[in-house]
Amino acid sequence: NVHFKDTFISALLFTIPATFKGSLKSQEAEEGSSVTLRCQVSKTDARVEWQKNGQVLSEEMSGRKYQLKLEGKTAELTIVSVEVQDAGRYSCITGDEKTTAELKVKCQEKTIKHSPYETGSYISLCHFPKTHILGTGKRSKIKLV
Repeated sequence: NVHFKDTFISALLFTIPATFKGSLKSQEAEEGSSVTLRCQVSKTDARVEWQKNGQVLSEEMSGRKYQLKLEGKTAELTIVSVEVQDAGRYSCITGDEKTTAELKVKCQEKTIKHSPYETGSYISLCHFPKTHILGTGKRSKIKLV
């Protein structure tokens, strides 16, 4: 409040919260590759939080698995050396706003050159928590072991 003779002037300062100008896009990544999720925010000084399936992500907690960056108005989450267990719902949150996308992970398939199977056969080994799936033969035949 400023007082000039008998006149009072009051100033009310408030900040306008950041909003999303561009949403996250669902993606599919090859096992072993890196993938970057991006969204656009309305302010360069916006605070963003990244989550996977509702759990907060941070570079410190993950070692080098996650790289979080905010450059200008673009928020990025890079997942390094993608594994099957990285599949899930990723969210970027600023204030009361949230944008979410799905990450699907495609298992690597390896072609067998000298195989007892017919030409074009493959073996695919994917590791899931507490489960191993081994695919053999043509794509229509999957054997769980």
